[in-house]
Amino acid sequence: LYVKTCDAKEFSREKGLSIQETARELRYVFFKNLAGEKGFSKIAVAHHADDDLETFFINFIRGSGIKGLKGIPVKRDNIIRPLMFATRDEITNFANAHNLSWREDSSNSSDKYLRNKLRHDLIPVLKNIAGKKNGILNSLNYLKQDTFIFEKLLQKEKERIVKTSNGLIIIEFDNFKDIPPEKLLFYILNDYGFTKSDTDDIIIANKNNNIGAEFYSGEYEAVIDRNKLIIKKKTTAGEKEYFIEKDFSIIKEPFKAKIEIINPSDIKPEELKNPSNAFLDTKNLKFPLKLRKWMQGDKFFPFGMKGSKLLSDYFNDMKLNKFQKEEVWVLESGGEIVCIIGFRISEKHKVSKATKEVIKIAMTS
Repeated sequence: LYVKTCDAKEFSREKGLSIQETARELRYVFFKNLAGEKGFSKIAVAHHADDDLETFFINFIRGSGIKGLKGIPVKRDNIIRPLMFATRDEITNFANAHNLSWREDSSNSSDKYLRNKLRHDLIPVLKNIAGKKNGILNSLNYLKQDTFIFEKLLQKEKERIVKTSNGLIIIEFDNFKDIPPEKLLFYILNDYGFTKSDTDDIIIANKNNNIGAEFYSGEYEAVIDRNKLIIKKKTTAGEKEYFIEKDFSIIKEPFKAKIEIINPSDIKPEELKNPSNAFLDTKNLKFPLKLRKWMQGDKFFPFGMKGSKLLSDYFNDMKLNKFQKEEVWVLESGGEIVCIIGFRISEKHKVSKATKEVIKIAMTS
């Protein structure tokens, strides 16, 4: 027997939740920690068929889709519910028949909570109408079976529609085919914490071609980009600057790269075509070079062009989305941008026939 006492009222005030929600959270944290400490593989809790039915009606009244209406799962992670096959009456009858005693939570008799109102007022009436048949519980079990099939088919649709690239989650609206986004998108976005209201707003923004519209959930942010929804996990890291000395051979942050000082004749033609490589004439470079994230108002002299260009305009020409722009790093020398890492170097620092020494920066995986 393991016992833990918590002040649920105090925790509920801190978290802004009801006492019931807070107590449930505290219980499961306790169970999880205890299982980890003692090496237990399963946590068995005592939910039964009537609890399942009450949960169905709670979600039904509050407004829920198929995920909420399927009730309580028999197994979730390492939590199991071995009494879900039995009703409350069957359990108490068994206990009485075998002279087993139990303790009743006094809050079970109070109609203060929605669950108890359903337990005392609604469900007995429905059971009385149904008679001895378990039609209501059978319907709930059929719904669970249907939900199982639905989730299997939904997973296949998710795999078809949702793509990932460089840490971004990409959903193309054209891929919905014969199932319109209004019917399917919520089930996809719910995995990332977006609500039904968020989903409706996203669909409207896309229909109105509102490119750049942004949406946020607890852990993710999303943006509309040319008939696509692009999702990215929020980052909390502060902006940093990194410095590169001339004698460095590698850098590990903010990305991995190899640095070499070479002769112009050592440059291979195929290397020039790879945007992961940057070749700069060292003549007018001022060390240490500075690596930083780009900022609005930044300008540079694009290789092969005359004059300067705003980076924001350059990114728009490249059709970069919001999240791709956020990941761009620039290399500075004496306050001047000499390279947009992974994209382009400055015309003013290109390798020419007069170049005697080159710094090569090659990004590595």
